[in-house]
Amino acid sequence: MRVFTSIKILVLNLIFISLISSYLEAKPNVLLLHSYHPSSVWTTKVNDGMGTVFNNTSKYNIYIEYMDTKRHRSIKHFDNLKNIYEEKYKNIKFDVIVSSDDNALNFLKKYNNKIFKNAPVVFCGVNNLKKGSLNDYKNFTGITEENDIIKNYQLILKLHPNTKTIYNLVDTTITGDSVKKLIINTINKSNYKDVKFEIIGDMTMSELIKKFKSFPKDSVLLHSAYFKTKDEYYLEYSDLQDLLNQYVSVPTYTSADQIVGVSVIGGYIVSGYEQGKTAAKMAEKILNGIKIKNIPIVYDSPNIYFFDYNQIKKFNIKEDLLPTNSTIINKELSPLDLYFEEILITIIVFILLILYIITLLININKRKKAEIFIRKQLRFQQDLIDNVNTPIYYKNLKKEFIGCNKAFEKLINIPKENIINKTAYDLTNLETAKYLHEQDDMLLHTKKVQEYESSLNIDGQGIKDLVFYKNLFYHDGEVGGIVGVIFDITESKALTYELNRTLVTVDKNVIISKTDQHGKIIYVSKAFCEISGYKENELIGKTHTVLTTGLIPNKTLEDLVQTISNKQIWSGELINKSKNGKLFTLYTIITPEYDKNGEFVNYTAISQDITAKKQIEQAKNEIEKLNIEIKDTQKEVVFRMGAIAEARSKETGQHVKRVAEYSKLLALHYGLEEEEAEILKQASPMHDIGKVAIPDNILKKPGKLTEEEFEIMKTHTTIGYEMLRTSTRPILKTAAIVAFEHQEKYDGSGYPRGLKGENIHIYGRISALADVFDALGSDRCYKKAWEDEKIFKLFKEEKGKHFDPKLIDIFFEHLDEFLEIREKFKDE
Repeated sequence: MRVFTSIKILVLNLIFISLISSYLEAKPNVLLLHSYHPSSVWTTKVNDGMGTVFNNTSKYNIYIEYMDTKRHRSIKHFDNLKNIYEEKYKNIKFDVIVSSDDNALNFLKKYNNKIFKNAPVVFCGVNNLKKGSLNDYKNFTGITEENDIIKNYQLILKLHPNTKTIYNLVDTTITGDSVKKLIINTINKSNYKDVKFEIIGDMTMSELIKKFKSFPKDSVLLHSAYFKTKDEYYLEYSDLQDLLNQYVSVPTYTSADQIVGVSVIGGYIVSGYEQGKTAAKMAEKILNGIKIKNIPIVYDSPNIYFFDYNQIKKFNIKEDLLPTNSTIINKELSPLDLYFEEILITIIVFILLILYIITLLININKRKKAEIFIRKQLRFQQDLIDNVNTPIYYKNLKKEFIGCNKAFEKLINIPKENIINKTAYDLTNLETAKYLHEQDDMLLHTKKVQEYESSLNIDGQGIKDLVFYKNLFYHDGEVGGIVGVIFDITESKALTYELNRTLVTVDKNVIISKTDQHGKIIYVSKAFCEISGYKENELIGKTHTVLTTGLIPNKTLEDLVQTISNKQIWSGELINKSKNGKLFTLYTIITPEYDKNGEFVNYTAISQDITAKKQIEQAKNEIEKLNIEIKDTQKEVVFRMGAIAEARSKETGQHVKRVAEYSKLLALHYGLEEEEAEILKQASPMHDIGKVAIPDNILKKPGKLTEEEFEIMKTHTTIGYEMLRTSTRPILKTAAIVAFEHQEKYDGSGYPRGLKGENIHIYGRISALADVFDALGSDRCYKKAWEDEKIFKLFKEEKGKHFDPKLIDIFFEHLDEFLEIREKFKDE
């Protein structure tokens, strides 16, 4: 019964969506385009104001976009927005676009014709719009946003007549600069001889806080536009409120309603709500048929007097001094205000009771009309199920078909008129009909919802895999017949077969094992059995200790246990022993797995056989031991090994010399001691020593590496590190760090560990810059040398990304010294 009910709901929803979709096509399309992000308090208020008109989705198709240009101001960001909107709205014609703030207006001026098909535009929140500046944009109108500085000055001096200094808080953004000009112009025109005006804002955060603390008692602060400090600290309105509340003790006013309260008394403010509301009403006129040329631009910003009652009391301001029609928030409510909703609800309930009685009387007269409606509804239901792609049918107790939808006709390839009052024996082959009748008899007997899967031979269509959902329907409490729904799963079963084939391939080629929470093996792949030498039945129920060699460090085992116990993924190398005693090394990733309820299921280990790789590493460790014995020629060996590594990738010996000299120069200017800088110079030739283990077909490939080849290439850092890390010699210890970290990037996007910022050793940061500078300026098998200007441009772009910003500054400050080194050791 539940299945049948769900199907009925699905059918109703599909028809409802179809009807709504056709209805929506006739509704006006309205785009609300905001310059800033949705969490911006200003944008929220503007959007709320627009919502006073555009809040009825049954009347309008509302589209809302947030350009987020306060936090993202690059040309690339605007280009991305242009591409996104162009693709997103290529098939939509807007009847009107309502924009907020300057960036959205400028975007529409540039792209309205191309992206939005020259739709009518109503803007709001635009600063310093000069009359006549939009004469070339005939399809634009709207309302400007103006900070009325003079009215705020008048308000401050009225409420605080003893004021000696008015501080104006304005930043250096585009909006801040325009407001600052307005303030200066206002001050120059004013006659306030006894009042000193000071503009603050072009300060770092610490300077600003110090200034706030120093305000004299007879001063007042007026906030106009402040979003970021001189040291690029971006302030949300809540951040600014906290700042003012913590450090400002004098009365504070504002021209922005977003920060009224907590620490701000109020002021003659630019209301985002009123801006959005006014613009929306102008847009509504356009939708009602008034031509946009008959709706002039409103240059008088709809500002309001807005105050916080708590702040008024805090500074002992008399309410009768406030301007008429002022809006006051947080004011104590009267009993009527407090219980207004309860009183209103009581009245409404009483009215509803009266209406209910009247409705009961009316409903008696509506019964006859309801019968007519039911007949129409039955017709509607038939139309409804005909629009459902899933086959649906009805049978009476004689198992004769009494109804079906078009999908059912299509499934059995028989028209409806030849189905009604027929049984399965009349419509399909004897074997299929007999099976279906047996299932119907079982349903009529058990009276339980029936669900089963069956492969049936349908005339003209061959064998189909079908799922049947069947239930009984009732008339006046008695069984009336059978309703059924059929799902064709032929294709999904074929896909399941292909999936199983894929799983077989994985089982054969990927080393996988699964264990329960106690570490007992519950599954192993054929690849696991092959490398271990054990059969599956010899491993199931056992733990991985059957492969134990005793060669895995205790620290590694402790780390493994602790990591997976904390529901985290562990990865590392494990030395194992096969059934015949042969050692093999696996790089293993162990992942705890959980069901949809978060309950533990098992641990899954996927491994890669790295035995050959470890043998290579062991050979390199032997080389390291030999290097330690050659004490007197250590520096020369380091240099020569670096040169060998570079020579394998077709680099000259001069490359390692230049990189060594660059590294020392950077180290000295960075502040390292002479001795340490000299050690780094001697160690730097070893930065690519790990490349000796990289195959020639990858290392010397002239073209771009594939993802797999690049992953192999990236291992030269860890190979180099492993070759050098156990040395106790200062040069080789330094070389290990250089080899391991010279491919890390300052922003964390490098390899092998993705270290970030100063978590990368200074040796790695220096070597990265030195190596890239020389590599870009040299011919390689896969590229030509870059011009200097191209290299310098890249370094400036990668400052703080690939490279340490301080090292980039040092590089350019001492550029002549680097170029002198390059000339001295240039390739022959």
